[in-house]
Amino acid sequence: MNRRRYLQALGGVGLVAAAGCNSPDRSETEDDGNTRTTDSVSPQRAENAEREDLETAPMDEDRRAVDRAAFDTVVDMVDDADCDPTGEDACDEQLRSAASDGHLLEFPEGTYRLDEFSRFQDLDRIGIVGDGDVTFAIPAETNRLLFDFDQVGEVLIEGIDIDITADQCTVGLRMMCDAFHVQDVEYVGRGNHDDTSVIDGFGVGIMDENGEGIIRNVTAKKGSIIGNYKGGNGRVGVWTTNSHAGTLWIEDCHFEEFGNNALYCSRCKGDVRVVESYFRNNNVCAIRISGKGSYATRSTIEVDMDEYTGPRGGFETGFNTRAVIVEQGNVGPKPPGAEIRDCEIHIKKTPRCQAAVNLGPQGRTLTVRDTEIRMDVDGSPAVLRSRPGSIPWKQNQRVPPTPHWIALENTAITGSARGGAAVYLVESSNSVIQNCSIEQTGANRYGIRLVNSTNLLIDGGAVTTSQFPILVDSNRLLLLNSVEVTNEPELKATEVDPSQSETFDLRLRQPMLREQHLQMVRLPETQEGRTLIGMFRE
Repeated sequence: MNRRRYLQALGGVGLVAAAGCNSPDRSETEDDGNTRTTDSVSPQRAENAEREDLETAPMDEDRRAVDRAAFDTVVDMVDDADCDPTGEDACDEQLRSAASDGHLLEFPEGTYRLDEFSRFQDLDRIGIVGDGDVTFAIPAETNRLLFDFDQVGEVLIEGIDIDITADQCTVGLRMMCDAFHVQDVEYVGRGNHDDTSVIDGFGVGIMDENGEGIIRNVTAKKGSIIGNYKGGNGRVGVWTTNSHAGTLWIEDCHFEEFGNNALYCSRCKGDVRVVESYFRNNNVCAIRISGKGSYATRSTIEVDMDEYTGPRGGFETGFNTRAVIVEQGNVGPKPPGAEIRDCEIHIKKTPRCQAAVNLGPQGRTLTVRDTEIRMDVDGSPAVLRSRPGSIPWKQNQRVPPTPHWIALENTAITGSARGGAAVYLVESSNSVIQNCSIEQTGANRYGIRLVNSTNLLIDGGAVTTSQFPILVDSNRLLLLNSVEVTNEPELKATEVDPSQSETFDLRLRQPMLREQHLQMVRLPETQEGRTLIGMFRE
């Protein structure tokens, strides 16, 4: 039976670790600080107040980056341009001929065959929309862009299904523009091709720093073959190019089964904001974002390979089904500060998941709050701060500048995973774990594992595990305040008066576990009188 023991401290300071211890390259600059201190659990909240307002407000479905009313001329693509709505005859030439500046190309209900690639350049404004049930049918043996909007001011795409059900068939849309709006678009069929590189669903770059792009209610339920990473050239759902400088909103979208990230949006200096979207069974990860100004909120991410019905294979190399990755490459300037807010993440069954939420070697900081994470995959952390470092096979990657912290706030971590630790932080100094509930029921599971992480605060919350709730490597001291810890069997410790001396070495013994050290240390004189308990491996 689980029994609870409270390890309490007097006063308001929390837990602290002692000091002294197919695409182009899918990059980063120094900033002037953004450091976390133990006096301020969440210092970035005040400076990010404007983004919090955006996140907490309901999604405004009437907000549009490009509106139909902005177009000078509406072209009926059947009556005016002579396109065939039955799909018998291709209408690529008619589409390109009608695509003049300021024209909104409106397709009446029907199926339209598009056999060729079309590029639109040097236009101020162009739109392609469906009126009713409109499908663009793509022929077999296709692996290319469908439309390329190159150096276009504003682009509108709306109300269209893209049929890629033919054999060896996939296409994508590329938008390099100042603003765009994509809404009510679905890829029907699996984006699959045997080529060594497969075209992405969307390649976007908002060139204007003040520009905005919206991808709303876009669906791809069979994005590609999940094991087809193809050495980094597998199909991505949304890829932000290095030129992306504005703000990209991904709202109310549904992406599944992509082989190379559902959203690969981390190698750019622009912002990426994911709102109220759903992701399932995407390889590498579902959401991949960078620093300050980028976040995911009110979204659901699931991994359950028992629910995957597509072709299998490719699980031996390049397979890693994470929910979220935060990284920053050498594109800048973009200060740290990515956030995950009010999301639900469940990693149920998969051959490999490095972590549910991973602050990668190239990542700087990450805040996760008001989020539920369930991890059922043995050995995999729910939250991982990978050791900050370079990527050996990418010469333009390097150790990211500090800070390197993670903040977990009001977050619940559950699940049946065995072995490993629920939260695993490596070289993550100045991190914060505040008011979090960690309950991992699997055998031989630690709660929080810290490696070479100093000045760490744990404040409030509860930790329930089968092994030690908190484990510190490299003899780094751990100090605890008002944290409820539970494990099975019951944690037992001797009460010690910390005023007797500076350091106490005690013995902590549990059945089926070797002896561990429990160390109690008195705080500096300015914090005298608070009882602090730390635990570390021999």
